[in-house]
Amino acid sequence: RRETMRNLLELLVVWICSVQGVAVVARAGRAAPQMVAPQLVSSVEPVVQVLCAAGLSEPQAQEVWGRRPPGRLPGIVQQVALIEWLQLDPLAGSNMHTERLLYMALHASPKLMLYAGKLPQLKATLEAVRAALKELTQRQLALTLAHNPGILLLSPADVELRAASLQKATSLDAAELTAALSAAPRLLLLVPEQIEARAGWIRSRLSIQEGELRRVVAKAPLTMLAKTSSFESRISMLASLGLSESLTSLLVVRSPRLIHFPAAELLSRVDWLRQSGVARDEAELASFLSREPDFFNVARSVCEARLAWLSGTCGEPGAPDTEGAAAMLRAEPRILTQQSEALQLRAELWESMLGGSSADLVKVPHLFTCNLGRTVLLRKAYCLLAGVDVAPVDLLVKDVSCFCADVAGCTEKELHQFEADGNHLRLFSAL
Repeated sequence: RRETMRNLLELLVVWICSVQGVAVVARAGRAAPQMVAPQLVSSVEPVVQVLCAAGLSEPQAQEVWGRRPPGRLPGIVQQVALIEWLQLDPLAGSNMHTERLLYMALHASPKLMLYAGKLPQLKATLEAVRAALKELTQRQLALTLAHNPGILLLSPADVELRAASLQKATSLDAAELTAALSAAPRLLLLVPEQIEARAGWIRSRLSIQEGELRRVVAKAPLTMLAKTSSFESRISMLASLGLSESLTSLLVVRSPRLIHFPAAELLSRVDWLRQSGVARDEAELASFLSREPDFFNVARSVCEARLAWLSGTCGEPGAPDTEGAAAMLRAEPRILTQQSEALQLRAELWESMLGGSSADLVKVPHLFTCNLGRTVLLRKAYCLLAGVDVAPVDLLVKDVSCFCADVAGCTEKELHQFEADGNHLRLFSAL
């Protein structure tokens, strides 16, 4: 392609010189000599021919030319240099043919043709963009610039100013800023005033503080680009489920991608909670989500697998207890976000070390979310050394004072001193 472009450039230069020679001879009243490159003298604009040589079809080239900005454009030599640079640098490296990306870029931003005489500035801007979007591969950068060629029209100073404005408005650290811009490059097309206004609107609409806004933008930078109507529609949808404004804000802060969730997917997630029996009405739904606001960050397949595992774990062999598993998730929603390996280890500890039955697991769902060292293991060690025979479910009595008075027969002070002395750790180390 480079050789083709150079050959065409040579022909065009000869053609331009010939046209100038014809004009001079005509003014002198002499007959015009024959054109050196007659194949280029036609009704087709030189830029159109250059675009065709770069791989565009003639209709595509004519369409781009028809969208050219008004006024005088830089000369044909500069246009050739621009097109060659676009194909060899910013739009290179994609699986798509560069001519397709070139067409997309010039069609979306024909103003690039005005910048053909400012190639050094374009190159400097590209380097500034690469620095701001450094998490993108060259392929990703090429696709980004093909879809958002207006980024190249910024000055290097503009790129740096807009990145700095986003960081100031959202309190992102350097790594978060790079990640956010790489995930949503169109943020560079917002002027500082738009960035500040958008950040302020989100804070106000969700009634959140700067630290919470930072989380929203870091987790879902496209939120800064979401249309107000899209934002409002998701808020309204969550409110229609019977959720309070404060809970809705919490869910968006914890799962900012809710703003971009397809409506059908969001409703499907809620339907799963209802159909599985985990949240059977609005009150249970609100209670569940308030205690596990990260629910929408967990894939539905993971939720289904976790419910199936619990059903088998708390049921009898060959007879999974689906209702019991749903009740456990309803009581301890955070089971959904625990690591599978950790859950399996706790289930084995329940049966092998504590001697608990699978049927009794339904009574102690917090076994899977509590601090084992400060509850189960501490209490088991105390009872062993004190000679107290205790049922496995009683080791998980939630209230410490009730455990001490009704199960262990001690005071809270005695239990805390036992823990402070590290007696439980020495016991289990010996075992």
